[in-house]
Amino acid sequence: MWILGRLRLSRQQRTTAGFKRRYTDRDIRLLAEMDERHDTPCGHAIKKLCERAYQVFGQSDYETLVGISVSHLYNLRQSKAYQR
Repeated sequence: MWILGRLRLSRQQRTTAGFKRRYTDRDIRLLAEMDERHDTPCGHAIKKLCERAYQVFGQSDYETLVGISVSHLYNLRQSKAYQR
């Protein structure tokens, strides 16, 4: 705390929530189920399977996973939610 004349200044810690999660645990679970069904293919193949599930077969659960990048797909595979 600093005192300047009659004015008191004090530092207050602010914490922010950080970034909003784009992929929920439900999305990660869907990814894990798709991987299990297809014996964990490469990332590009699983991305195309998610796109196909949404666009061709109309499975709205895969809507969020349609826009995932292949590199982020590999990141999600390393998450605790995926490994459970």
